[in-house]
This record gives sequence, structure tokens and C-alpha cells, in this order.
Amino acid sequence: MSRAIDLLVEAAELLDSRNNDTELWRIRKKAMSMDKDNKYNSEDGLDATLNYHTINMRSRFRDIINKDKNNNNIEWKTEPYFYWVDRGIYRLLKSDEKEIFKIAVENDLDIIYKDFYSMYQLKNKVKKIIDNTKTDFKNK
Repeated sequence: MSRAIDLLVEAAELLDSRNNDTELWRIRKKAMSMDKDNKYNSEDGLDATLNYHTINMRSRFRDIINKDKNNNNIEWKTEPYFYWVDRGIYRLLKSDEKEIFKIAVENDLDIIYKDFYSMYQLKNKVKKIIDNTKTDFKNK
């Protein structure tokens, strides 16, 4: 493990967080127990790292005012791993959800800059883009 996010993702996978909502403290505790070199011993640091890779929570923004709109290399856009379910509860993104999010980023949809949004809302916004693309293709 070279990066904190890799450790957090592995810990979340071991907790089956892709299929189950998981408390942040459980992910953090598992990650810290796996960190044999004690490299990532700051709870706050691990929490911040996880938040930076979460697609739908306010604390992911490095630039709170502009909500990272001018930064396409920010973690939550380039390496999305987590979905915020509720206070202190997260889930790993499934591969289809990552693809949906990628489409939203590529199309710079406003929803990705909201402080919070649901996967249902994101899917509906992306579906409209896909449906419009199909309609445009048929009309050509």
C-alpha cells in the first residue's frame, strides 16, 4: 500500500462496502489495523482522504467557493471511490456507478457540484444526456 486511499479502499472491500453501507469508523479502524508500518495513524487524515474521493459530499471540495469547477485533476473527479450514504456512513462505488459519474464529469453536469446528491438523482441526470445523444444520433 503506497497511498492512504488504496488502504481505505482495500479495507472497505474487506468489509464488503460495495454491497453494504458501512460506518466510517469501521473503514478507518480496518485500514489502520492493516497499516503495518503505522504510516497512516491519523484518524482525521484518513477521514479527509476518504472524503476527497467521495463523489457526493461537501467536504470533498478543496475550493469551497468555486467547488473545484476549475480543477479537473481533483481527487473526487479523477479517482472516485466512495458514495456518501448518510452521516458517517459510506459505500464503495460500483463499476456502473463510476461510469455514470464519469459521464457526468465529462459533460460537466451541474449536479456534481452540489454539496449533496443521491445516486438516483445522478443517474437521472446522466440518463437525460444519454437519451439526448440517442435522439441526436437518430436525427442525423
